[in-house]
Amino acid sequence: MTQAIAPHALHRLTVMLMFTDATPVVKLVLIGLLLTGLAALAILLLGLARSSRGMAGAARFLETAMAATPIAALFGAAWGLITIFLGIANTNVVNLAAAAPGIAEAILSVAIGSLALLLAGIAHRVVR
Repeated sequence: MTQAIAPHALHRLTVMLMFTDATPVVKLVLIGLLLTGLAALAILLLGLARSSRGMAGAARFLETAMAATPIAALFGAAWGLITIFLGIANTNVVNLAAAAPGIAEAILSVAIGSLALLLAGIAHRVVR
C-alpha cells in the first residue's frame, strides 16, 4: 500500500527558503542585522589593521549596534511568531508542520541578531 506524499514534504526547509518565505518585515529586520554584522566585521578588521586613533566614529556606531541588534532580533522573532499564530487562527490547522517554518524564522532572527551583536562587541573592544 502506497501513501500519498504531500507536495510540501518533498522540499527540505533551508535558511534560504526561510528567508524567501519570510514576511517583508522579518526580511527587513534580517537584512538590517546582516548589514550591521558585516559593518561590525569590517570595522573589526580595520581596527586590527590600524591604531585605535581616528576610530571614534566607528566606536559610536558599534555602541549603537550593540544596543539595537538585540531589540531588532527580538522584534523579528516576535513578528514571526505573530505571523504563526495568525496563520493558525485563520486556517484552524494546528500541527508542527504548519508552525515549524515560522518558528525557524523567529529563531533565525535571534541567531543573526546574536551574531551581529557578537561581532559588534568584539569590534568595539578592538577599536576602543
